[in-house]
Amino acid sequence: MSTVWCLGSINMDMVATVERHPRPGETVLGQTFHAFPGGKGANQAIAAARAEATVKMVGCVGQDAQGTELITLLKVNNVDVSGIVTLKDESTGTALIAVTNSGENTIIVVAGANAYAALMDDVEFAPGDILLCQFEIPLPAVISAFKRAKQAGALIILNPSPLLKGAEEAIALADILIVNELELATLSGVPVSAISGQEHLRMAAAALRGDSAQTIIVTLGNRGATAFTATQNCAIKGHSVNVVDTTGAGDTFAGALAASLALKNDWPTAMAFANAAAALSVGRMGAASSIPKLADIQNFLKKA
Repeated sequence: MSTVWCLGSINMDMVATVERHPRPGETVLGQTFHAFPGGKGANQAIAAARAEATVKMVGCVGQDAQGTELITLLKVNNVDVSGIVTLKDESTGTALIAVTNSGENTIIVVAGANAYAALMDDVEFAPGDILLCQFEIPLPAVISAFKRAKQAGALIILNPSPLLKGAEEAIALADILIVNELELATLSGVPVSAISGQEHLRMAAAALRGDSAQTIIVTLGNRGATAFTATQNCAIKGHSVNVVDTTGAGDTFAGALAASLALKNDWPTAMAFANAAAALSVGRMGAASSIPKLADIQNFLKKA
């Protein structure tokens, strides 16, 4: 099996449940509060590892209790943490998350140690390895890693979230982009209001891809997901599940997809696997804590 390298953020998520999100200047009463391990990089690494891929995490944490807890969690989930750097003078990254009773969330991310993510200069990619990344770490680190991965013949998967200005080079270097409808609209220049079906999704994906052979995967929540490659489209139907918390669903999809591709599965198999993992994740609170294991995903697919 190819190695899945996860370069990205490692956070502690502070999650409050609320009846509804506050308007600007308004205070609302929260219902519950929990601290969950998270960060898009760590979430994606755990998702790939729970799908039984060989996973190595690269990133930074602070020399604090949260950093220690997060590294322990990654180890417990069979993620190689030798590429994680502990910084003495920085706090571990933190995400402040509000989740409504309907499962919708708003997120504020404080980078902390993630702002000093390593450039992966010592990483030796092998042909066929997979590099999975997002934008919760500095762009120079992402671009440097992508160039090294490209030279080595590794497959580059990017979830360009949160959207950043000046990220065109990183986006162009990726072999696979995983975006939701809003991200697709923003990056392609096609208004969200104009994306109303598969044909409109295809047109927006083509506008984003341009002349490249890049694969664009659009996640559609309970409506499934579609992969637009240079030669084919692969649409996967959604699943009707009880939604508790959507935090981390996109990361679960990305990590599960990387794991399936590392096993050399074809697009329909990899997409169905990733979509099932994401559907299972929204039925639990938290990000990393909600990520399903391989057996759970396989059982879910058998019953779907």
